[in-house]
Amino acid sequence: MMNLLKNLLKSKYSYIIFLLVGTNIFLPYQTIAFIPNINIPNKENLEVTGLQIGKTASEFIKYGQIEEGLRLLRLALALNSNEIGLWLIKADGEIQLNRLDNALISIYKAKAIDDSISTLWFTEGAIQIYKKQPKKAIIAMKKGLSIDPKNANAYFQLGNAQIMNLNLDEALNSYSKTLIIKKDFWQALNNKGLVYFELDRNTSAIDCWREVLKITQDAEPKLALASALNLLFPYNQESIDLAKEALTQNPKYVERKYQNEQLWGNKLQSATQKLFQIEELREIVEEAKKNSTL
Repeated sequence: MMNLLKNLLKSKYSYIIFLLVGTNIFLPYQTIAFIPNINIPNKENLEVTGLQIGKTASEFIKYGQIEEGLRLLRLALALNSNEIGLWLIKADGEIQLNRLDNALISIYKAKAIDDSISTLWFTEGAIQIYKKQPKKAIIAMKKGLSIDPKNANAYFQLGNAQIMNLNLDEALNSYSKTLIIKKDFWQALNNKGLVYFELDRNTSAIDCWREVLKITQDAEPKLALASALNLLFPYNQESIDLAKEALTQNPKYVERKYQNEQLWGNKLQSATQKLFQIEELREIVEEAKKNSTL
């Protein structure tokens, strides 16, 4: 009996033996012999457990406890590494922490399991946009769209990557496809105006921004329209009123850095700086600079 216990204590089941016999409880031979069998994991049960843990992790991430969620996800993936949804949740958490390279690793591992899922390509494309890698983003978005050609948001993100890569005519085409799928996708219509303005098609840009303002009263189309109108009709009252509203809504637009992040081209940025020089806007421009949280 003692020899048997010694052998078991040297084995991978030793922790179970310790729990059972460490309190001087006598176990008959038949019970001890059975112990290894109860520790054989059931693969299906482990995978289900991994999914359950992953669901809990996604809730942690959803409510801002991202590091805790990612720790749970590491456990979930140890139990079920072939579940693509878990890798996507992990990528989302990493993105929120701005750990973009880690997010890409999660997407690559998911694609190694199944690269026919469009969401994986779209997520990779979005990450590459955040990383300011438009060429890689364009490749990923196009691959995803070859799988899911009806995805309006993917065409929009493709257009954004094409602007970043200075493929302006292609960007126009992508935004047009976005609007064919979803007519009220105002961000695509707004960005179409951005492209038109850089191509010196100012009237078309103005038309776009006026249409956008029928859908939303967002600060961006207001300020863009104000700048374009002021270029054509200097010091007009509509431009002044729109600029005041826009800077009150979102003072960040006073900064060229923020305009650049919103994909505004050099021509629109220059036109906006010219607008800001109007005496009637001086006070609101200075106030916006104070309130900007950049």
